[in-house]
Amino acid sequence: MFTFAAKADHSIGAADRSLRASVEAERQRLGKADAILASLSVALDHADNLEADGTQFSLVVEAVRELIVTSMESLDSTRLLLHERR
Repeated sequence: MFTFAAKADHSIGAADRSLRASVEAERQRLGKADAILASLSVALDHADNLEADGTQFSLVVEAVRELIVTSMESLDSTRLLLHERR
């Protein structure tokens, strides 16, 4: 028999599992994007990719990769916090 408190604990547990799953799915998605950009960056480094205005697209790709890695690290921290709440 569930009491109100037990139901609330069960709901929090379900919400916690859902949040964990969402964080992990987002980390995996960001990891795939980072891998694609890494491949693109290498390809651009070995190509003549300097535009007439001086833009080097490999540098642009690297800047985006840094943003992705920062997000992944933030999600890692979130995941650790969730783990500690257990």
